[in-house]
Amino acid sequence: MQKFLNDKLMPALYKFSQYKVLIGIRDGLTIIIPFTIIGSIFLILGNFPVQAWLDFVAPYSRFFDSVSNVTFSVLGLLAAIGIGYNMAVQYDVEPISNTALTVIAFLLATEADDGSINLDNFSAAGMFTAILVSIFVTFTFKYFLDHKIVIKLPDGVPPAVSNSFVSLIPGAAIIGIIWLIRVVFNIDINTCISLLFSPLVKGVASLPGFIIYLLLYSLLWMVGIHGDLMLEGIVTPIWLALFAENAAALAAGQPIPNVMSDALVAIFV
Repeated sequence: MQKFLNDKLMPALYKFSQYKVLIGIRDGLTIIIPFTIIGSIFLILGNFPVQAWLDFVAPYSRFFDSVSNVTFSVLGLLAAIGIGYNMAVQYDVEPISNTALTVIAFLLATEADDGSINLDNFSAAGMFTAILVSIFVTFTFKYFLDHKIVIKLPDGVPPAVSNSFVSLIPGAAIIGIIWLIRVVFNIDINTCISLLFSPLVKGVASLPGFIIYLLLYSLLWMVGIHGDLMLEGIVTPIWLALFAENAAALAAGQPIPNVMSDALVAIFV
């Protein structure tokens, strides 16, 4: 058994943990952490479960809600920014251009049917769309660079100007593809992606799914692999989405819908 773990399982799991896409997602989502903490602090201050405190802050609740509403309402957009940047770092693509393309592609992919920007999808509702769009943008950008399908300016041109023109043709292709899908064919990309990931979300949010996660987490540590780093790229988007739903429910005075969330993992695992 020990030989199997050392010779077969550990190398395979380590190789999987070093997959660039997972690293890009994991590192990209870290941009969200400080904002969820800040938003949570204001959320707690405005909804601390002591009646005397609630009565005291009632006239000022909108001041606390303003911060928590803003921070939790842009988690999807922040994910697009963070993952777009870190995916570029992993795949040796110009980070600023890749991040800008990712944000534009995300906005286009999540726009409303009337062509306006859909602010609802800036939240955790657009988290999985942000992830897939970031991957699509980076891989497409990388393909164009590797095949030299870019505009190359002379060496004397300032790097900032040169980089902007390098992204012109890949950017046109990326935006054109998403435009065809979302606008011309009128396919709701965000809804389709949410439906695609809904079984995974429901599974992780359930008690059996949480137990399976803990077993994998413990198994990885048992064989000498950092369980957090290994699984974060997969489960963190789900934990954050569930946590955002809980925060929205608390702010609205409704029952907390998700027991399994990032907070539970942080406190008890």
